[in-house]
Amino acid sequence: MITASLLFAAALVIQLPQVQTYVAGKVVKSLSGKLDGDISFEKIHLKPFTTLVLKNTLIIDKEPYMDTCDSTSIQIDTFFKAEYIIAKFSLDGLLKHEGIHLDKATIRNAQMNLVIENQEDKGDGDITTDNLSRIFRIRKPSADARKSEKEIFHIRKVEISDMGFAMKNYEYDRPVYDEEGIDWNDLDVKDINLDALELQFKGGIMSGEARSLSFRENSGYIVEHMSGTARVGRGKTIIEDLHIDDPWSDVHLPLFMMSYADIHAFKDFIAEVKLDGDISESMLDFRTLSYFAPELIGNDLKIDVS
Repeated sequence: MITASLLFAAALVIQLPQVQTYVAGKVVKSLSGKLDGDISFEKIHLKPFTTLVLKNTLIIDKEPYMDTCDSTSIQIDTFFKAEYIIAKFSLDGLLKHEGIHLDKATIRNAQMNLVIENQEDKGDGDITTDNLSRIFRIRKPSADARKSEKEIFHIRKVEISDMGFAMKNYEYDRPVYDEEGIDWNDLDVKDINLDALELQFKGGIMSGEARSLSFRENSGYIVEHMSGTARVGRGKTIIEDLHIDDPWSDVHLPLFMMSYADIHAFKDFIAEVKLDGDISESMLDFRTLSYFAPELIGNDLKIDVS
């Protein structure tokens, strides 16, 4: 009886705004000391054992990289921001499983900015890094490192609305892209809306089922609906039952695969990313392909696959 009373009292106390502000401050201070970035929240609300709400989350790069090849380039200090992050969980999910288990995660009105940048050679010949790795001090595993099979997180349902994603390539030897088509040196994706199930990161592999994904890119490319079951990691992206519907094409791929050395390969998508797949009944318009292969611009060929 005494234990139950204490737990009830603790649950009431932790919901007080001043207590949650104090706890949030301690957490932020602890995290900031372990990162090369500053983390802040405007407001944090915790409903014990069920829901965590973060309002206006912000992660700032302490030492944003400057493109030394272009004096007019923008120095990006905001790595991530989100108006709302809502995590729903159960006590059983937190205590009885490896890693973080959530029933549902919701992200609203967010932006993530990835910057590919140069770094000093640390003896391994690698002079490329990114702000994500630098801010969170993620070290590149050695070639002979044992791959961990540990589960990091599992989220049953994910909802993302009105999110943006930008990727800037500030490497010295970055490729030059045509003015038309997707510029992989300056990728800018807006209006990302995602409804996904069973998002999991385990053994270096991210997997999940996208029931609905839509977005638009600054080049003019638009995806009105995309769905499929994906596995991403260890140099491959494998998507089964992929359906892509854009203003020009309606494509069904029972299997689609991209092979690459690492995420930095996307800075030279055409040369460094190998594509494989099987196509079923579809309508493919070359105007879709022209965004990825600008040499096809002006080609109005349409192909019906049955």
